[in-house]
Amino acid sequence: MSKRIFKFLFVLIVFCCCVSVANAKIYIDDSDYIKTSGLNYGGASVTNVTVQGNIMTITSSGNVSAYYVGTENNYSKATSYSSSSNTYHVSVKNGTYYVWVQDRNSAATGSVAPIKYKNPVTVTTSCSNDNFSGVSGAKDVNRCGVYDVATGKYNYETGNFSCAAGQTIVAKEVITNNCAQGKMSFAFAGQRLEKQIYCKLTYRITCGTGGGQTPVNPAPNPPAPDPGPSVAAATLSSLSVNPGSLNFNGSKTYNVSVGADVGSIHVSAYSNNGTVVNGNEQDFALNYGNNKIYIKVKNSAGNINTYTIVVNRDDSRSQINTLSNLTTSIGTLSPAFSSENTTYSLTLPYGTKSIDVNAVLTDGSAHFEEGFGPRTVNVDQGNNIIDIRVTSARGNTLYYTINAYVDTYDTSSCGEDRDSKALLKSFKFLFDDEDYDYDLAPEFKEDVFSYTAKVPYKITNLIVDPKTKEEGDVAEVLGGSNLEVNIEQEVSIKVKSKTCPNIERVYHIGVTRLPEQQLSSNPEIDTMTIDNHNEFKFEQNTEMYDLKLHKGESSLVFNVKTEDDGTSCIFEGNENLTAGSKIKIECTSEDGENTAVYTINITGVEKGTNIFLIIIIIIIVIFIIIYLILRLLGYKIYFNFEVIGAFFRGIGEKITNIFDK
Repeated sequence: MSKRIFKFLFVLIVFCCCVSVANAKIYIDDSDYIKTSGLNYGGASVTNVTVQGNIMTITSSGNVSAYYVGTENNYSKATSYSSSSNTYHVSVKNGTYYVWVQDRNSAATGSVAPIKYKNPVTVTTSCSNDNFSGVSGAKDVNRCGVYDVATGKYNYETGNFSCAAGQTIVAKEVITNNCAQGKMSFAFAGQRLEKQIYCKLTYRITCGTGGGQTPVNPAPNPPAPDPGPSVAAATLSSLSVNPGSLNFNGSKTYNVSVGADVGSIHVSAYSNNGTVVNGNEQDFALNYGNNKIYIKVKNSAGNINTYTIVVNRDDSRSQINTLSNLTTSIGTLSPAFSSENTTYSLTLPYGTKSIDVNAVLTDGSAHFEEGFGPRTVNVDQGNNIIDIRVTSARGNTLYYTINAYVDTYDTSSCGEDRDSKALLKSFKFLFDDEDYDYDLAPEFKEDVFSYTAKVPYKITNLIVDPKTKEEGDVAEVLGGSNLEVNIEQEVSIKVKSKTCPNIERVYHIGVTRLPEQQLSSNPEIDTMTIDNHNEFKFEQNTEMYDLKLHKGESSLVFNVKTEDDGTSCIFEGNENLTAGSKIKIECTSEDGENTAVYTINITGVEKGTNIFLIIIIIIIVIFIIIYLILRLLGYKIYFNFEVIGAFFRGIGEKITNIFDK
């Protein structure tokens, strides 16, 4: 009988465990997400900035599409200069400047902000605008002249100047005029300066009590010639286009729209009091989008009136400039190809001299840039950059980049398992000597060598802790210091095999420091439940609760969700619980300024059920039922109480003998 009881208890325990597992709750932190992104290796960067006089020379590397120069540490407020040259010249006045460069591939995809030069640049050899007040006697005052490249005219910047009380300006002369050098359209290695050119002017201004004069700027540009007798301005009497429509009403500007298939337009223009320059009937070729056509009418005095026709040629050409597939004859791209990802890594075996790059256009109307389509590429040992450039029918270009690394050592001596050499088992980021959470994409795998990671704002210097797959392998970490907000910085982990020193692999991590976030001041709990206590009901703004323990409980399992993710909660007194115990739950807001305290009072312990008594009662009831059934069937049942008594007396004697021993 005792074996059956124990079997029954075992089955009951297993059943309870299964019910507990089936009702278990799984909590997932939804902030731990994975975001796939490609790295932009080989991007543009500023390598040096020098200043000579009023000319700043910027030297860069990589594929450049634009430069930014500004006086604030914000490239969106800087002046932009479009250029693909790796040397650029720009005219500046005295001051402190910040310099950025835009990578051509990043500009096409909109994926990475311009890269800033490491140091601000201070200019003291150009011009500046002095401010003086309370001047008595002679004073040399500096001013900046500005030559506008687009208009060919000079402007002069101003400053504040005043004489001492009771004095006025009695004399003014120009003692330095670097603006009187012609049009100053300087060029460097075939590159013209754009937008504006600064030049230096120095006035000697004298304050005194004599007769004053109004200060004037020098005029290096000669005055306009006398136009002579007045002549009526020449105007058009009629203006029309074909194809398209134009409602001529004597105004100077008109807008015309034509279809995408219209490659040219014919303009008819006539005047009753002047001559139409270049003829009354003219044909103009049209590009897609807006085209400006200027019709000039000249009168007898040589004065010209200009009419403008803006012709918009509809551009319905495809903008798709992606690849549908990209493969190489040797090796496998990492990560796996996708149209949206434009940067890949490729490891090639020692001795590789060339590979075939195969690329397929997504849209048949797009085309490969000459020399950057499918082709055979010669490669050298070490790093090689292979570009695939796709231009859509509309003309926008997208760059796909393969960073191909050719092993510099012959790895064949390490046997067939060389692919398992020089690998990482894992890596983690440390901050203040502690592990730190970060978003890594894709999920780490030993044979994936390109990743991106995002770290919190407070991390400016990152420590990377790599773990090699094979004990004794050497892992070297490069980068991770001076992280800037929203700028991706590469951190690389170079792993060298101990058993095969000629095998080396590099893991690349693009680390971005996130902007500073406002910390929450809310410490409140949103929801709270207690395992196995469905009777417990948490309510907002209620801080005191009573709870009765189940028999055998010495601690409780709480499931807490705070109103803000940054809130942290500490539990006190949740051990060795008995009637009269108190559990304190103290929650602190993310900014550490506010707390909320909740108290659980243990009012008692529920009485448990005596399972053995229940089993005995069930057995007795079963025997009674069997006895009644047998009696109803006509059986006579006799109990030999002497035998039963002898049985229990024998058990009692055995128990007594055990204790006697």
